[in-house]
Amino acid sequence: MLARTPAIARGALLRVPNGMFVVLGFDGHDAAACPVLQRPHARHRADVSLNWVDAMLLGVDSQSVVRAAPIVLRSARKYTCVGAIGHDLMGRINRAVNTEIQVREWEENRAERPRLAG
Repeated sequence: MLARTPAIARGALLRVPNGMFVVLGFDGHDAAACPVLQRPHARHRADVSLNWVDAMLLGVDSQSVVRAAPIVLRSARKYTCVGAIGHDLMGRINRAVNTEIQVREWEENRAERPRLAG
């Protein structure tokens, strides 16, 4: 009997040529996903730390993070789905993505305000 490949869906872990991504949403073709960064040189406000259990299940170092700054993976079916993350980690990623979106909107609105001549 052949092993079933996990489906691409919210919470899926996709292996791409240069790393891994956690899927936030999938429309049947493209996926919105956050990268899993192993031992990043610099931390970002959108980084979600992994506890040792998350790291073990993902097969990464405990110094790895999920950067909650989603990108679009075009034609996501061409990547290998290697599993799925747990509900707790997915909840932490969701909160971090929402916070990052709000902060970016605030920064963009602040940058657009006219400045007074001094």
